[in-house]
Amino acid sequence: MDAGPDAVWTVRFTAGPAVTVRAAEGAAEAELSGPAEQLYLALWNRRAIPLVTGDPALAALWRGRSGI
Repeated sequence: MDAGPDAVWTVRFTAGPAVTVRAAEGAAEAELSGPAEQLYLALWNRRAIPLVTGDPALAALWRGRSGI
């Protein structure tokens, strides 16, 4: 089930683990969007990311570093 059209989570890459909050925090360099099920699978490297706006290299960085 989708969280709704206004659901936003912000992920920030750090020297340690990524930091995630359930809110829009500042301007995004890249945005991943799509239905919740597709995003969930994409963030666990089980399918392609539905839609990337902004810097696609950051989405590739997530896929490369998530190691799942």
